[in-house]
Amino acid sequence: WDGQPCSTNFMMEQLRETCISDPGRRIRIDMDKHTPFGRFVEVMDACQFYNLTNIGIRTYDENYNRE
Repeated sequence: WDGQPCSTNFMMEQLRETCISDPGRRIRIDMDKHTPFGRFVEVMDACQFYNLTNIGIRTYDENYNRE
């Protein structure tokens, strides 16, 4: 959360608070190639459960901008 790894329970609490206080807030999911796909699905499901729809996905690969 906010650039730091977090537990599932913490993430769910934060998403619940966000859906109450700022339901239009942009949620950006950052992940790299080592992130299990199931973890991504878990986050997307949580966002859907809390009706958060302004979601972006950022992937990272150290070779992406290599010249």
